[in-house]
Amino acid sequence: MFALRTTAVALLLAAGLSVASDSPFFRLKETRKNGKVQVLGTNICHSPIVAYVVIFERSNQRTVWHGIYKDGDSLDTGKTVRVGALPDGSYMGRATVSVDYIRLANGTTWGDAQTDEAKAIVAQFRQ
Repeated sequence: MFALRTTAVALLLAAGLSVASDSPFFRLKETRKNGKVQVLGTNICHSPIVAYVVIFERSNQRTVWHGIYKDGDSLDTGKTVRVGALPDGSYMGRATVSVDYIRLANGTTWGDAQTDEAKAIVAQFRQ
């Protein structure tokens, strides 16, 4: 098992719907629908994802979303999940979305695991 100590950062542009991400495992995409900003995550690696933690920040707002797959369930390669949604606050300025932590089914981890949510997931998998 190895861990890369990098944080993937994706900028959500207030005027557009594009997201750029340098995560080797989880591609983030923003959509706007019915007055909400939705963040979607797609597994772009060759192993299923069993846990993820994503941070959404803008102005003085911070939201942490996470997903844990149990009992043999996982986010398979090429599959997309709705990570989270918030009211559209483009008037609040540019938002930043970062992948704090990813765990693959093969035990590989990626990200800094700086949030309490990520630390709890790391501890859960140590048991």
